[in-house]
Amino acid sequence: MSERTKCHTGTMARQATVGDLIASVGDPVLRVAHAGDPDAPALDVVILDRTEDGPPPRGAVVLGVGAAPDSGDALALVDRAGRARASAVVLRGDELPQRLCDLAARAGVTVLTVPAEMPWGQLYSLLRTALTGASSGAASDRGAAGVPVGDLFALADAVAVAVGAPVTVEDPQWRVLAYSNLGQPLDEPRRQTILGRVPPAEWQERIEAAGVMRRMRAGDGVVRFEHEDIEPRTAVPVRAGTELLGSIWTAGRLDAAAEEELVQSARLAAVHMVAHRAFEDVERRSRGVAVREALEGRAVGGRFGALGASTGWAVVAFEPASEEGWEGDPDRVLSILALFAENVHRDARCAQVGERLWALVPMPARTGPERLEELAQRVVDRTERVLGEILRAGIGGTVGRLAEVPASRQGAEQALAVLRRRGGDRRVAHIDEVRPHALLMDLLDLAAGHAGLHEGPVATLTAEQRRTLRTWLDCHGDVKGAAGRLGIHSNTLRYRLKRIAELAGLDLADPDQRLLAEVQLRVLDLVT
Repeated sequence: MSERTKCHTGTMARQATVGDLIASVGDPVLRVAHAGDPDAPALDVVILDRTEDGPPPRGAVVLGVGAAPDSGDALALVDRAGRARASAVVLRGDELPQRLCDLAARAGVTVLTVPAEMPWGQLYSLLRTALTGASSGAASDRGAAGVPVGDLFALADAVAVAVGAPVTVEDPQWRVLAYSNLGQPLDEPRRQTILGRVPPAEWQERIEAAGVMRRMRAGDGVVRFEHEDIEPRTAVPVRAGTELLGSIWTAGRLDAAAEEELVQSARLAAVHMVAHRAFEDVERRSRGVAVREALEGRAVGGRFGALGASTGWAVVAFEPASEEGWEGDPDRVLSILALFAENVHRDARCAQVGERLWALVPMPARTGPERLEELAQRVVDRTERVLGEILRAGIGGTVGRLAEVPASRQGAEQALAVLRRRGGDRRVAHIDEVRPHALLMDLLDLAAGHAGLHEGPVATLTAEQRRTLRTWLDCHGDVKGAAGRLGIHSNTLRYRLKRIAELAGLDLADPDQRLLAEVQLRVLDLVT
């Protein structure tokens, strides 16, 4: 069993099953295309890299990212899952070809489908949340109303029964943590909210404009929201003392008795949301500690187990392009990063350390750097398109041992520094591509601390004179080319260079003086 699986299941009295997962999530997200054994263990949710020969973990729920249901990739995926005794395969689509269902029956694998509009990153987070609730709830004492403590899906079902309406449980940032799955009516905004894990932007704006969130933050009672385009909504905040933990939303009009039941449910829900958040915090800290130890060169096995003997490792670092830092929630970016990183290698580790997000990716011998560049570009593109967050990504070189990960980290940080200083539209860089620029930046940073380079004749030149000299040096003394860049006549440039040489006391025919002048110009560019 992998360390990640232990993190989820180490204290369980019984294992969560595929049936638990289907019962928790269900429509409109999960649909059973081929029913296998509902009692098969669901130990983890993973992405199987189609380019690798290794099997998926036993008891895994495998996300078939990029495998169309009618493709050979889907058939191969189901076959590999069956041989490895994985429990289920999830594909995107509505209908499955009969040959795939026949193969699933022979392989003993449950095949599930999700709608085309369901983002894989959101599905990954949702299934992990449901799996966490099912497994932690199996071991915990029963809480109020018979709901396992921390099982938010069971909580949503219990509240839905009590009030007679469909329910979603959300955190303070509108993210859907769980929802009821009792076959109750489903209108389109609720469907979009569940599939996207957050309400659609237009409904967020309408809810905010109606003052719903302001009233939720200020009070403890029910808050009603009505709009002609949807069923009425009733919401109630969930609090621990004065802290807002989240909210419970219902669809449909409630009578007074149901509203009172909803208020009572919110009071009982606090313990479940605290337990759920505590588990997430523990997992996040554990993941962050493991990644931090590796980045600092202190993870020689330990938390990484057998992975410590991997044939290679590489680091990818992400940071917000804005000078103001993160504009949104980095946890949502982290879920996208985890999805794509685990598509490169299922044992990739992702965490936020400091203000950056880090992916630590095992790199078997046949995995080239282009896989990491694709990973970084897809994360940058998806984050901008879905969340509106602009990122930069730096990729370090591959190292042979876990103890050498700090060298890859340094390369990733250098690549980020080059992107940051260059500016422009480029968002992804591998250290091997920009190493000369990174080394030059290091040299210039060292030179910038030498007082003598801030003084002397070059420092007395005007900004326009420095630009003229720098352009001529960049053109390797080509007067015609430099004059063209500056938009002046060649004779004008010759006159200006002669004047600059006189003012600065430079012999531009001397290669040493030219080199020193260029270093001084670059240092002055850094500090002015």
